[in-house]
Amino acid sequence: MRTTTPTTPGARLLAQVPVQQWAWSQSAWAQTVRIPGAWNGIYALKPTHHRRGCRNSTVSVVGPMAATVADLTVDYSVFSIPPNVGVPKLIGLCHEWLDHSDPLIQTMFKEMTGYLTSHLGYQVVEIHLPYLEEGQLAHGAVCLSEAVGKTHSRGSRLNNWLTMVNCQGQVLLSTAQHASAMELIKRGQLRQAIMQHLAWLFKQHPGLIILPPTTPFLGWEIHQDDARFGLSDGNVCWNSTRYTWLANFSGIPPVQFPIGYASAPCGSGKLPVGAMGMGQWGCKEPLLGLAKEAETYLCEVSPDGRLRPQHRVDILRLAEEEKHEPAEAWGLSDALHDLSGKAP
Repeated sequence: MRTTTPTTPGARLLAQVPVQQWAWSQSAWAQTVRIPGAWNGIYALKPTHHRRGCRNSTVSVVGPMAATVADLTVDYSVFSIPPNVGVPKLIGLCHEWLDHSDPLIQTMFKEMTGYLTSHLGYQVVEIHLPYLEEGQLAHGAVCLSEAVGKTHSRGSRLNNWLTMVNCQGQVLLSTAQHASAMELIKRGQLRQAIMQHLAWLFKQHPGLIILPPTTPFLGWEIHQDDARFGLSDGNVCWNSTRYTWLANFSGIPPVQFPIGYASAPCGSGKLPVGAMGMGQWGCKEPLLGLAKEAETYLCEVSPDGRLRPQHRVDILRLAEEEKHEPAEAWGLSDALHDLSGKAP
């Protein structure tokens, strides 16, 4: 079969090598992005010149190539937004909120924030967040009211729509369905007040990231009968949302990242401890930057580093080992026979 030789080294190489399924970037002449894309049946984007410079060249650019448009979009979005150098790196701490954490969580959280301020250039801003208890209560009530509506609509043809949920859920939803219209209005007013205060904070402190732990305690203990009877612990459930409700209720974007590990209070092994950064609406890039620096802290500074789960499954290694297994081992031969009507 006749083969046409590409004019550029990158295109000549890519015309012979299958492209991976995930997005990646190619730097060289502009046609080295588009010609391999055409000859490999993939998607490629040559950005505006110097959108992301790689060398001092009149025609050289960096552009993504991917197997799907979704991957192409993600790849481009990664490097298309330049860092906002002029905005200071601020973390907002509300101490009256942080004091609700267990002592162990507080200690690890303070060590992490200390590293951010002493080594990575972050500045601490003391902030006040109003209506913390009231807002968490309103958030929980809103969740239950929405659960009532969704469950009722799904079970509208049943004589008793509550039979769709377990006993614990029936108690919660039976109570939540009696919320009045005035209660719903008051929850909305409270939400508006909280969002207005957050908007004021972000305006007063551009680039502010509100930083609490993700949960105030170390994990949720699993009891032997939970799998059989279900679980219902309102106090633990309420406490676990001590810090997460704010982003849910206000719509600000959060990012969760591990900051270390602590010994399990019962059983063996260690459990991860997480922290959470919450930024202004629409501003997720500073959050990803914070998470990246927190990852450096976890891997290089924290005593345990990044721990691998005890029962981790290496699916890539398993796939490599089973690549050459005969089809009969997976039952594929019979499946293909059923689909085609003939033996493969």
